[in-house]
Amino acid sequence: MISHIISQTLKGKTINRMLMNASLRKFELSGKVLDLGAGTIRSSYLDFLQGKDAQITSVDISLQRRPDVTADLEQPLPIESNLYDFVLCFNLLEHIYNHQQLLSEICRVLKPGGTLIGYVPFLVKYHPDPNDYFRYTEQGLSRLLKDVGFSQASVEYAGRGPCTAAWAQIEYILPRFLRWAVTYAVFGLDAMLVKFKPVFKNTYALGYTFTAKK
Repeated sequence: MISHIISQTLKGKTINRMLMNASLRKFELSGKVLDLGAGTIRSSYLDFLQGKDAQITSVDISLQRRPDVTADLEQPLPIESNLYDFVLCFNLLEHIYNHQQLLSEICRVLKPGGTLIGYVPFLVKYHPDPNDYFRYTEQGLSRLLKDVGFSQASVEYAGRGPCTAAWAQIEYILPRFLRWAVTYAVFGLDAMLVKFKPVFKNTYALGYTFTAKK
């Protein structure tokens, strides 16, 4: 974990993004993959997902991101049904007002048995891109995914405890070369706190990684 903390901090990743990236190592992509809210400039999370031979198609409304498909994610996707093996949806849902429609569209374009993999932040500052509408809880995500037609849904907590949650809000006050040391110390402090107060373990979520199968 220490090498992950150092490398990710020096690359400018927040604790939220650091925990998200670490949670992705267990997933292996294959076949056709639709990457929502992304462009052809390679996103860092793809370095942590296994399956290098996957055929990735990016979709976004911003021409600056140079997506393979330009589309407004607030509208139905201009993609045929039952086409993709995986859909990626990282740090996106909080920026989509019609989030239930988007999740329904994701379910539609996935092949039967296809998988959605995503992440949403929870304890994070307001960050419009161009808008910032929502924060989701574990229960809210689980219900949304099931309501739109996914047969299986899993939501995984991303966080370490109250100290990490507090530090994540002000980590920018230090330069990167000092920030990693405080992050490592805070992770250790939370590990001790959780031993004495297990209720802290899943209470201070910085975000949630979620998966769902069609």
